[in-house]
Amino acid sequence: MKRNIVLGVLLGVASLSLVVAAQQQAGRGGQPAPKVVEVEKLKDNLFVLKGGGGNTAVFITASGVVVVDAKNPGWGQPILDKIKELTNKPVTTLINTHTHGDHVSGNVEFPATIDIIVQENTKTNMVKMIPNSTAADQTIPPQTIFQANNGRGLPKRTFKDKMTLFKGPDEIDLFYFGRGHTNGDAWVLFPALRIVHAGDIFSGKNLPLLDANNGGSAALIGESLQKGYDALKNVSRILQRRGGGEKSGQERGRHRGELEAARKIFRLRPCRRESPEEQCEIGLYRIGWQEQLTAPPGNEKRGLKPATTLVRT
Repeated sequence: MKRNIVLGVLLGVASLSLVVAAQQQAGRGGQPAPKVVEVEKLKDNLFVLKGGGGNTAVFITASGVVVVDAKNPGWGQPILDKIKELTNKPVTTLINTHTHGDHVSGNVEFPATIDIIVQENTKTNMVKMIPNSTAADQTIPPQTIFQANNGRGLPKRTFKDKMTLFKGPDEIDLFYFGRGHTNGDAWVLFPALRIVHAGDIFSGKNLPLLDANNGGSAALIGESLQKGYDALKNVSRILQRRGGGEKSGQERGRHRGELEAARKIFRLRPCRRESPEEQCEIGLYRIGWQEQLTAPPGNEKRGLKPATTLVRT
């Protein structure tokens, strides 16, 4: 009897919490809460837009505006509206750092005339839009957000390892250093400003999110990050997924040591030898973290379970 009473109270509290949360999310008249875009100015011509997904970079050039990442569905227009408050120049280029919905979904609200650029593997992933392997719901939707918009928002140009856009103070260099968060993580460098947007592959002091469904790799992320560090030695700030948006060179230097140590600790144990992709990637994190076993989804039949949580010690 007591159990039933306690359960009833808990359910009541949970229901009330859901109602309060729903009210907090709604504006007047039951409408969804307004999409608020916060602006952080890094330089006179470089801004970070926060809220609604991954951090968005806005780079103002002599001829127009370059945007890096477009956030979740419904956030494309708020991004464009906020840019109009920063400059009267038109948006000409959109770069996506990788395929995840909180970075590319807003693409469909951008003008159809803009140039959309991604790493070549990301274009393949965006056509499919397979759920992140760490997501609770692995259901593949009947159509992607791009299919629902007649292909609008899909990339128009791709690069393999490196691409350079514009010249002089407006130069932007795009790099791909290998698999990590996904198999198409682009690093967007603004060399004149010594700032790089690294998307989700650089997660600061947090363990990286590895999306096996879209080519992420526990075994290779350390090597990819090491390549990025070695190639971008003059960079003073790294824009990352969320939060404060940037890391100092000194902190990045500490991460270099951590990543190098992690790379040496990683062990790759093949589950099957038919092809390199049929390997089970097992990583042991020992740098301030509890030891964890990670494996891509689909390995349950081989006696391995994918890790869903990572506990800090």
